[in-house]
Amino acid sequence: MRQSKAASNASTSKVQAMGAFAVIFDAEANVLLCHRTDRDAWNLPGGKVEAGEAPWEAAVREVHEEIGLHVRVRVNPS
Repeated sequence: MRQSKAASNASTSKVQAMGAFAVIFDAEANVLLCHRTDRDAWNLPGGKVEAGEAPWEAAVREVHEEIGLHVRVRVNPS
């Protein structure tokens, strides 16, 4: 029995994950970057949004997990 094209695509499609990252400024408007030792790269603190979690909640959680800061999300930093 042959699969339909839609069924075939569904079985081979990848599950997409959402990421959330934080841009954290200091008093001089410098941006905080984290060093990833697994890839030897610098990036913003953040990571994967878990099921049932809002992106802003994930950003707050990831910042705490990665660098130990307690932050809050601000829509307009002015």
